[in-house]
Order: sequence, then structure tokens, then C-alpha cells
Amino acid sequence: MVHSGIVLENARLADKHHRLTLWLPEAAQQAQPGQFLHVACDGPGFVVRRPFSVHAVHAGSVSILLQVKGSGTSWLAERGAGDRLDVMGPLGAGFRLEPGYRNVLCVAGGVGVAPILFLAQRCREEGRKVTVLLGARTADLVLAKEDLEAAGAEVLVATEDGSYGYRGTVVDLLSGYLEGACGSGGKGPVHCICACGPRPMLAKVADMARREGIPCLVSLEERMACGIGACMGCVVPLREPGGGFRYASVCREGPVFPAERVVFS
Repeated sequence: MVHSGIVLENARLADKHHRLTLWLPEAAQQAQPGQFLHVACDGPGFVVRRPFSVHAVHAGSVSILLQVKGSGTSWLAERGAGDRLDVMGPLGAGFRLEPGYRNVLCVAGGVGVAPILFLAQRCREEGRKVTVLLGARTADLVLAKEDLEAAGAEVLVATEDGSYGYRGTVVDLLSGYLEGACGSGGKGPVHCICACGPRPMLAKVADMARREGIPCLVSLEERMACGIGACMGCVVPLREPGGGFRYASVCREGPVFPAERVVFS
């Protein structure tokens, strides 16, 4: 499950955001939406791999979306065509959509759009209708909108400063959509909500889905070390069906979980 990926392209999308496309034919064939790649960073002091959701898959290549935050992601952002990366994956459990989920509503906050593009691509292949609500602080931080539209998704955007699309957060946009005040909300049933973004956003999306009686899947963003559930460094509390809760490794049992099982508080 460890691959030597060749960088095909490093595209700078926005301030501190890059899309790395790697030649990874085996991983491209195996990947499912919501799974991630665990990428090694070279250099002194780089011990822990960095996890990145599978962003897109095209004929033997796999793309990841990264935001420069520290030394590891800074190093990755400097890779160019022909460079090789040590990659584990695909790892984890992705979005499991029931056959009856024909209308899928996706909610992405910031770099949380990373797994949503691949999900939209797969939904198109399966004949599902996809609407994506994108949230960003400003217009120049709106990511992957054109790619999502090319994948057949209806895309609505919310920016916190109102510089593009709806003025407000993506949670505000979701509320208006479910009430039929924007987009095609209210014109047909939403069979499932899939969300990825900051934990507070996911908690609000999960609560709204629960009130509306809509199944909801959330992709959790967690710092990971081993990536295979051995170190227990990325555990989250999950509610058990019979009551109580237990801790689960995000890297092994997730990163995608049914929203009603995640203890957000």
C-alpha cells in the first residue's frame, strides 16, 4: 500500500493553497471518495506523514488539495513535475451512499472541499444528482468551483465578507437552501448530506440534518501520525447504538462517519 508517486503538476489555486497531481495508477484504481493518502515529507525533522483527502482521480492520476500551514506542507508546496513522493494509501473509510440516495447535498467549508470533488465525480458516474454548498472567507479563497461544475454539480457559494455569492457562512447558506430560499432547495427531497470542514461547522450541519430528518455523513479533519490506527493519536468519541460511547481512530474507522454517532461537544 506504499507507492512512489510522481508529481505531474503543482497548481497554485489561491493564497497558500495548492493542488498536487500525482501519477499513482494503483491508488487511482482503488480509491473511494472520502479516503485519504498519507504523504511523507522529506528533510530534517519531518517524521510524521501528512494526510490528504483524495481530491480527484483521472486515468491513473490522483490529486490532493493542500493548504500551507507548517514545514511539511511548505515542503510539499515546493514540489514540481518529476519529483517523487512516498505515499501510503488509499486509507480509511469513505462516503458510503445508499442506493436510494439519488439527491446528494454536499457542504464544504474552506479546504474541506478536498474530498467533495471526488465524491461529485463518483456520484455523476452513478447517476446521482449533486448540489454543493461552498463556504470561504473571501472570494479569492473559493476553491474548486469550476471543477465541481465540470463534474455536473450545482454549486452555490457563500463568503463571509459577501465578496462572492451569498453573504454569510456556509451554514447560513445551508439553512436557506433547506428552507427553499436559494438554489433548488425545496424543489426536491435531499436524500443525504455529506459534509467536510472545521469541527464547529460540522456540528451545526449535523444538528440541522438531524432536525430535518436527513441522513448525514461527515468527514473529520484530524491530525494523524501512523494513518493505520496503531498509535491512537486521532481518536474521537462515537456514540454506541445501545447507549454510551467509545473512542474510534479517525484514520482507520473514518475519516467519514455517520453524523449522529460523532460526539462533537
